[in-house]
Amino acid sequence: MRVPYLLSAIMLGLFWGTPAAADSYELEYRVQWGNSFLGRTIANWTFTDDSYELSGTAKSEGALSLFYAFEGQNQLQGQIKDGAYLPTAFASQSSYNDDAYDVMVSWQEANDTPLYEVTPAPDLEEVYPLDEASLTDVIDPFSAMLQALESLKATGSCDGTYRLFDGRRRSDFTLVDLGTATIEADRPWSYAGDVVICGAANELLGGHRRDSDYDPEEAPDYERVQISVAEVATGRWMPVRIEVSNFFGNVIVRLNVRDSKI
Repeated sequence: MRVPYLLSAIMLGLFWGTPAAADSYELEYRVQWGNSFLGRTIANWTFTDDSYELSGTAKSEGALSLFYAFEGQNQLQGQIKDGAYLPTAFASQSSYNDDAYDVMVSWQEANDTPLYEVTPAPDLEEVYPLDEASLTDVIDPFSAMLQALESLKATGSCDGTYRLFDGRRRSDFTLVDLGTATIEADRPWSYAGDVVICGAANELLGGHRRDSDYDPEEAPDYERVQISVAEVATGRWMPVRIEVSNFFGNVIVRLNVRDSKI
């Protein structure tokens, strides 16, 4: 079972909050299929009034790691200007079973085409090529989620599309409103309370695997990936539950509110 790209991006832990000088937070998310643990991630965020940084780790656990061992680290730096989250540097180191991958992306100016380096180079027999012309006005997935949460807090709406590039893949990530709900804590350490539900879909535009089941002719299914967002503390909004529907059952990412430092 391959962890979907959208899920692996989201699961490193994202939130939005009104930053004071050098606010720091540590978030833990746990990934489960039924009662089976698949992985866990810890994200350390630091915010000032005009900048943000992420240092995050993710690792597969339980039965999943027996046949799909994943471990990853992400580092991100960016600037906050007029309410916009603008990345300046993004680095990712990951391993899948015995294969290691490194990515470095940097932006000289906002909206410019970023510079990037990937190791090993993409095998174009296995993945679709990138269209270099499509790399203008792109941001990394984590900055995009911060921007989406900023927009949700300001407008009350999830709706928005973000141009993503993580050094290997180019996509357009769209969120739509799916309403509100009140959820119960279905684990001793999970969130309970009111949430806004955002449906998510990714239009893959390059760098994705040729053997993926993605069909660009199919209409996006915004109910397959549902992100529940809540204000867990005054002014601090973050995903508290992410549910991904699959033919073999639902994979659920839950914020560990008990052990996170918010």
